[in-house]
Amino acid sequence: HKLESIRAYDKGSFNVLGEPQKADDGWSYFFDSVTAFGRLREVTDPAEKTDHLRQLGNKYFPNAEMTESDIQKNGGRCAVIELKLEHMTGKHVHER
Repeated sequence: HKLESIRAYDKGSFNVLGEPQKADDGWSYFFDSVTAFGRLREVTDPAEKTDHLRQLGNKYFPNAEMTESDIQKNGGRCAVIELKLEHMTGKHVHER
């Protein structure tokens, strides 16, 4: 369903929240937020897809062998979606 939606309408965003910090009042929080906006595309070229999976795996797996093993086992069952950045916004929020 999500891939069909991306194929029909390729605009998308990705949001990252920073670690919240408790305010001096003891109950509200401050946090930073960044949102990236752009065009989404499904990576269909096998070599490019493997490269993206390798970069992601090498960031989170303890070693390259585990990354390669997981790509071999699961790479064919996943989709890789790329966000081509068009613009970005950020803010510092005091949530009450």
